[in-house]
Amino acid sequence: IEKAEPLRYELYETSGGRLRLLDPEDHPRGDLALLQGLRLLLMDDDPGRADGLAQALRARGALVGVTKVSVRGLERARGLDPAVIVLDAGAIEGEGFEAVRRIRRDPRLRWAGLLLARWEELWPSGEASPDLEELAGRLAPLVEHDRALAQRAATEERFDTRLELTGPSRMLRCLAGSISGGGPAGTRHLTVRAPDVTVEVDLSEGLIVGATAARQAGSVEGTAALATLMGLNGGRVHVEKREQAKIEARAKKR
Repeated sequence: IEKAEPLRYELYETSGGRLRLLDPEDHPRGDLALLQGLRLLLMDDDPGRADGLAQALRARGALVGVTKVSVRGLERARGLDPAVIVLDAGAIEGEGFEAVRRIRRDPRLRWAGLLLARWEELWPSGEASPDLEELAGRLAPLVEHDRALAQRAATEERFDTRLELTGPSRMLRCLAGSISGGGPAGTRHLTVRAPDVTVEVDLSEGLIVGATAARQAGSVEGTAALATLMGLNGGRVHVEKREQAKIEARAKKR
C-alpha cells in the first residue's frame, strides 16, 4: 500500500447519474463543442456569479437553468431535465447535502450527472469570464455515454446497450437527436428488457411515435408505457433501424 499510487474514489450508482469532484490537481481542457445543446442546471447561492456563468454557457449553445442550493429549486429543474447538475462544492455541507439526496431519489433528476465544483476553479479570481474549457473538460466524463450512444445510433443499423448508462430520458433524447440530426433514414425501434417488464418504443423524425409496455398482468400503451420506462432502474436495450414505426404500419393495415 505504501508503494501504490494514490487512490481515487468515484461515487457511482447503477440507478443514477455519476458524481465527480473538481480536482484542483488535474486540469484537463475540454472541447467547447461539447456544450452545444447540453442541458445544465447550475446550483449556486451567488446569483451574479451563477448568471454570468449561465450566460457564457448559453452563448456556446447550452440549455441552462439556474437555482439556489436548495430543495425548493428542484421542481423547476425537472422541466429542464438536465444531463448534468453543477453544484457549489462549498455548499455541500449545508443545504446542498439534502439537495443531493433529493436529486438521487427523484425519478427524473436521479439520472443527471453531478459535478461538485469549486467556483474559483471555474472562474479564476480577476478573470473577466469563466474558464469554459476547464468546465467542458470536467463535464466530458459525465456525458461520455450520451455522446457514444448518439454516435452509434447515427452510424450503426443495430446495437445493444444498457439503460442505466444514461437513464431513460437521456437515452431517448440521444437516439431521437441522431435521427433528426441526419442519421440513417427510417425509424429507431427500442426494446428495453427489465426483469418484470418489456418496453418497446418507436422513434421517427426526432419524435416518439409509439410505445408499449408488457407485463404478465397485461400491456399498456402510449404515455402509460413511457411512464413505465421512466420508472425503470435498469435493463438491456436493443436498438435497431426500421423502415417505418410499428404504429404507422398498423395504421396502414387498417
